[in-house]
Amino acid sequence: MPEFYTSADTFVQLAMRIGAITTLLLFIQVIMLLIGLGDFSINADIGDLDGDGLFDIAGLRLVSVRGILIFLAAASWTYLLIYSYGGSHTVSLIIGIIAGIITMGLFAYAMKKMLDLQEDGTVDINNSIGKVGTVYLRIPPNNSGKGKVNVLIQERFVEFDAITEEMSEISTGTEVEILKVINNVLVVK
Repeated sequence: MPEFYTSADTFVQLAMRIGAITTLLLFIQVIMLLIGLGDFSINADIGDLDGDGLFDIAGLRLVSVRGILIFLAAASWTYLLIYSYGGSHTVSLIIGIIAGIITMGLFAYAMKKMLDLQEDGTVDINNSIGKVGTVYLRIPPNNSGKGKVNVLIQERFVEFDAITEEMSEISTGTEVEILKVINNVLVVK
């Protein structure tokens, strides 16, 4: 063992172990995410540890396995830094805990902002109401059968089943207006 470790008191040795282990786990997690092996997380049934209730503060998931690792890493390294510059155990520990809480909060805030950038991507058929589409397969008259209509919604060109209440058939290639949606079927004219 290096002399600085063996000569340190038990509390400093514990902080070094916690800092090294949590930093290593976070480093492994980042590497696994970069090479596409997925999320390195522990799924445990520990009540609200996910941050879905009690620990969900202002929309931030503060307490999670990753959040705890970040807290422990930041708190232990800050403690060791302050202590190495002559701080007492108590002052170093208090500053380390504050630094851990701040780091955990900043990480939770950054994750929330990144998750806010996600989009669902699901096309909502109701967004087609009022749009103009083109008949792809003829639409029989008077709700007697279904045809197909192509329409551009949510920046996507999609095809939906369509019916019409008009008395005449709507032929392929005709432009139609979408009036409403009934059971995921467009009603057009």
